[in-house]
Amino acid sequence: MPKLCAEIAKQLSSWCQKKCSPKCPVLRWPGYVDAVKEIDPHVEEEFLLQSTKFLDHLGEVIFKCPSASDPIIVLKPNWLCTDVIGPMMAPVNFPIPRPERTSEDYVTRAEIQRVFQDVADVDLLITLLQEFQLCHSYDGQTFIFPGLLTQTMPPDKWQPTLEPKVVYFGKQVQCAGSTDMFSSGFFPRVQTRLMRELENRPLLWRDGAKCVDKNVEGLIKLSPDGRAVNICVRSAQGDKVQCGKMLQQLENIIADVLDECSPGTGTVEKVLSARALKEHMEEFYSYGKEEISKAAAEGGTILHPTLGFTERVSDLLCGEDEDPRLQGLGMSSQSMFY
Repeated sequence: MPKLCAEIAKQLSSWCQKKCSPKCPVLRWPGYVDAVKEIDPHVEEEFLLQSTKFLDHLGEVIFKCPSASDPIIVLKPNWLCTDVIGPMMAPVNFPIPRPERTSEDYVTRAEIQRVFQDVADVDLLITLLQEFQLCHSYDGQTFIFPGLLTQTMPPDKWQPTLEPKVVYFGKQVQCAGSTDMFSSGFFPRVQTRLMRELENRPLLWRDGAKCVDKNVEGLIKLSPDGRAVNICVRSAQGDKVQCGKMLQQLENIIADVLDECSPGTGTVEKVLSARALKEHMEEFYSYGKEEISKAAAEGGTILHPTLGFTERVSDLLCGEDEDPRLQGLGMSSQSMFY
């Protein structure tokens, strides 16, 4: 271990008592820098930044860099897990004090204050919970914790439309093998990212999310066994370009969260049947990428082996920038080889 890291590690217990409240063993960056300068008065902040990241990787501290405020250093990682995240995410039948939820499964700031007022600085606590992507708030008073949602998506939230121009497109991200699985925090974090990044507020349920942008609607649905995520977009006006933009945005969010939460999970990406989506079948039906590529090269139609009908490749794909070799088929090079 580098010398400075070793010296900081030795002081962590003392700093919990002297530099901050024992009930909230957390330092903001300026206070942390001052504490470290008692060890090495000439330490450079960039070197300290890298050293603290190293300590974070070792599990000695938790180091977070919020985009809108100074970095935060949790001096006692077990405190955050045991005294904060545990009670915050505890199920309703767990015999410990925990925040009560509203009828919509939300948690109010007043409830967080009630449960954690003797444990932590509530403002700092909320910042940490948001940095760990456990929750999101649109007004600073009501907090949505996707991991606490209990309601499943009502069927009436995604109904067929009678618009003659409507188009549907979709992708499926599926665990590749029997030993692959998404982590328990994967889908809740996807939902948190949706709240953070989408311009319009999405509707959320334990097993799904619905979003709207301009004339396009999007649906993300977790399979009942938790081993596949289905992404569907539709436009009643037949806007293929906007469908492609939303689909790519949702795919990117899912890919990023997979890298963060389940980096070792093998996945297979498939293309959903547009006809099955349009007919609102109970299950999601898909085609493999190799099947799509082969069909595109052999005439542009594909037969679904289970449903028994054929579809045009151009009806399945909505890539914005089409590969000149596949003109008329609607397959972009990005969609084909992503």
